Amino acid sequence: MDAKEVRIGNYVYFEGEVKEIGSVITAWDHAYVNFVKEMNIPATFLIIPIELTEKRLLKFGFIKREAYFVKEDTLLRLAQIGNKWHCSIGEDDNGFIFRIIESVHEIQNLYFALTGKELTL
Repeated sequence: MDAKEVRIGNYVYFEGEVKEIGSVITAWDHAYVNFVKEMNIPATFLIIPIELTEKRLLKFGFIKREAYFVKEDTLLRLAQIGNKWHCSIGEDDNGFIFRIIESVHEIQNLYFALTGKELTL
């Protein structure tokens, strides 16, 4: 993972466990993360994105509709097509599809960009 993709509060896998990022540090060519409950500082290539799933969307407060999941405070919708999550925003049935979301940290970052609030479990 690239350090530009992660923010404080993102959830990632590290050594087989879900961890919350406490800080991101960049120095020279390297990027490091600090976890909230630990002071380990592993290189970012050791952290792994968490796959986005229906179960995780529900834990984040998304509501399941017939063909998609919606987070009503943002009009943000995710529909699974094949093995990809297609993200759209809008009030009508189609919305505006603008991005494919694959990982938990991506939906956390998008939600924060739209609302200024953290999307937490």
